[in-house]
Amino acid sequence: MTFGLMAVSAFIAFLGGQAILGDSGASLADPGVVRVILGSAGYLTGAGLLGLALGTLLRSTPAALSTYFGAMFLLSGIAGLLLPASWRDDVGPYLPESAGAAMGSLTRGDNGLAPWAGMLVFLAYLVVVGGAAAWRLMRKDA
Repeated sequence: MTFGLMAVSAFIAFLGGQAILGDSGASLADPGVVRVILGSAGYLTGAGLLGLALGTLLRSTPAALSTYFGAMFLLSGIAGLLLPASWRDDVGPYLPESAGAAMGSLTRGDNGLAPWAGMLVFLAYLVVVGGAAAWRLMRKDA
């Protein structure tokens, strides 16, 4: 349900943005535009599932919120400030926020992942955290 609502919302946002841009914008027939709209919906859905999995895994609302916001928003900034430039270019694209953002991009960024690679990395995060949450749920609530 969430993916459907996010896909409709992304589609409406795209059409609204194109109405503002006029002839200089893109159209749905352009290559990759539909993938970007669906990738944006997938990223938002996955972000919600990641929060749910962290809440199930950690069993504490403050801990889950702190971990989620730290992983999704602070980790990229901290990595950009603290890591050497050579590591930043190698590690940065594989962080959850960067990998998820690659799903909703039309082309590969300067040092980012390609859209399909970003989707696979973000799915790997979801599988690992979701699997750990399922294991904890079955072990503690059995």
